[in-house]
Amino acid sequence: MIKDLALIKTEDGYYDISFEGGDFKLTEGLETAIWLSIFCEKRDPEITDWQAQRGWVGDQLNDNGFQLGSLLWTLNQSAIDEDFISDAQSIIEDCLQWMETENYASEIEVSIVKNLDNTGFIAKINLTRNDNVSENLSFDLWTKTISKNGF
Repeated sequence: MIKDLALIKTEDGYYDISFEGGDFKLTEGLETAIWLSIFCEKRDPEITDWQAQRGWVGDQLNDNGFQLGSLLWTLNQSAIDEDFISDAQSIIEDCLQWMETENYASEIEVSIVKNLDNTGFIAKINLTRNDNVSENLSFDLWTKTISKNGF
């Protein structure tokens, strides 16, 4: 069984650690690890100005090269077109790969679709844990982003 800290959505729309019975509330899934992997900012090695790379500078001390987070932030000024969809899918697949490498998951599928009102996109993640339990999560992202070429 997998245990992790539970993140709870607050009334103002933010996520926070929750407490239960005087201790941290736990979850039996990987949703917190998935959220952190997607929404923490990974340092972008293609940016030469170290102050603009974002991410956690402590990742540079990892001997194995692991960096927490994703490069999804690099798309924040992009229109939601077919290239964006492809890039976002690749970025999210990459940031979740550690779960397979570390044997927490046996399969991870990511799909990206525009949301119904064409103001953002939805990332759908279907993950099969190493204990054969499936977890399905979706995130409505980039709301109110204008797409180009009518896509």
